[in-house]
Amino acid sequence: MTSPHTDPQTCPDASVHGNPFRYCPTCTWIEEPPAKVSQPATIGRIVHYRLSAQDAAVIRTAGLSGNEAREGDVYPAMIVRVFASYGEHQMANLQVHLDGADNYWATSRAEGDGVNHWSWPPRV
Repeated sequence: MTSPHTDPQTCPDASVHGNPFRYCPTCTWIEEPPAKVSQPATIGRIVHYRLSAQDAAVIRTAGLSGNEAREGDVYPAMIVRVFASYGEHQMANLQVHLDGADNYWATSRAEGDGVNHWSWPPRV
């Protein structure tokens, strides 16, 4: 977290800026390390995906077989592509396994809680 009075661009001791866990006594600048993700997302891993209202509408419109999909429903999904992490959130393309014979492609979804996000299954 940076102090409100900090200006790393004009600090005379800028050599310490940009290094995690560093503190600048000249301008009271502090850099915190980047947030770590819970575990790295990799291709082939199974995660839980929570459908959004838009996901459910697309599934209904496509006439996919199986039980009705609704906003908030959680389905298993396989990670098929991983993108760079954005802060605490990992981005991935998912193949969601619906309750029936069909799959739904959820592209560019972030790790997190709530609809339209994926999360790691709880440990049992």
